[in-house]
Order: sequence, then structure tokens, then C-alpha cells
Amino acid sequence: MEPTTIELQTGETKFVGDLSITNTGGGHKILMRSPEETEGDLPFAELLLATPRVVSTQVRVMNPRNGTTGETTTFDVYTITPVAVEWNGESVKLRIAKV
Repeated sequence: MEPTTIELQTGETKFVGDLSITNTGGGHKILMRSPEETEGDLPFAELLLATPRVVSTQVRVMNPRNGTTGETTTFDVYTITPVAVEWNGESVKLRIAKV
């Protein structure tokens, strides 16, 4: 399977192969430079993942910074890499590949 890129709005579910992905929304994490100084914030989305072989699992994906991709999550036989996460997880763009 070639890598596939999908976009999910909050509350939306999509399938890639037999992988079900639901965007349940999210929020934003305050980034601290020091206890007194913030560095900004980073949007995140909570996703529910499921396949016929693995009971659903909730994972958090963070918005990538500075034009990079986010941290890749492996679930069953798939890798899920965040490409973009909008404010409070309202929309998330993911690259999905089968390993």
C-alpha cells in the first residue's frame, strides 16, 4: 500500500484499508520556556484507532513544528504520521502507510 494522506474534521471517521480513524477533537498544549515564560502553544488532536485485529485505542497527535512532520505512531500494521493539526484538533491531516 502506498502512503495515503487524509484529512479528518472533529467527529469524522474515515477508513484506510481496514484501519478506522476517528478525530474526537483536541486542544492545545502550552509550551514553557521556563516556569515564568511561555514559548507558545501546540495544537493536538485525539484519535480513536481500530482494526478488526486490535481493539480501539486512543492516541494524541501533536501539530508538527517548523514545516516538519509530527511523531509517527505505529498501530497494528499501520504507521500514522501527523502532517498538520488545526487549532484545538478541529481538523487533522495524517499520512498513513502499511508496514
